[in-house]
Amino acid sequence: YNVWYTYRNVGGVTIYPNNYEHSAVRAWLNGLEYEYKGSDGDEQIEKGDYFGKGFLQTAFTESARKLIADTSVDNSAASTIPSGITDEDYELYWNSGENPYASDTPTNDKIFLLSEQEATNSDYGFDEYDRWVGDDYDTTTSTRIRDTTDYAEATGAYPGDSSAGYGGWWWLRSPRYGYEDRARGIYDDGDANSSNDVFDTNGGVVPALSISLQ
Repeated sequence: YNVWYTYRNVGGVTIYPNNYEHSAVRAWLNGLEYEYKGSDGDEQIEKGDYFGKGFLQTAFTESARKLIADTSVDNSAASTIPSGITDEDYELYWNSGENPYASDTPTNDKIFLLSEQEATNSDYGFDEYDRWVGDDYDTTTSTRIRDTTDYAEATGAYPGDSSAGYGGWWWLRSPRYGYEDRARGIYDDGDANSSNDVFDTNGGVVPALSISLQ
């Protein structure tokens, strides 16, 4: 998600490690430059190792890229709250909707990671976060399980165990409210209540995009 646990500064504003707008994964997805700082004592630089050669440029032909629409990506606190949670969980796990690391500034992207809200939205084919299965409360769901591709596994992604019904875990763009160095993800059993250190390198990426039919 990000290369290391460091604070950066952009326009006089402190950028936390779990900030999606200035994350390494967003730069890689779209082929952008990003602000980089290897450690707190290092000088902050603008890194261009993904510039013009990110996932967008390498995974799609030129004609296919013309069909990918620009999307205004919501990074607000509302986007970090899952759909369908109980009032008790809303207060316990999601700080009653307050998230100091969320951003009111949307990003304009071709390719993006899903938010916590989108990954629990039934309109997109996912089960909501809270589900009753028989008499038991269950947060897991197969609708969010993704098998790790051979390519992703070869580059370090956690493979999961598909024979047992588990996939690899994958990143969301939502920062976890209580930890400036952790971002939300989907666990290998489809549980949406998961987060990982931003510098973890074994998380999978499930790219999202909008298609333009014009």
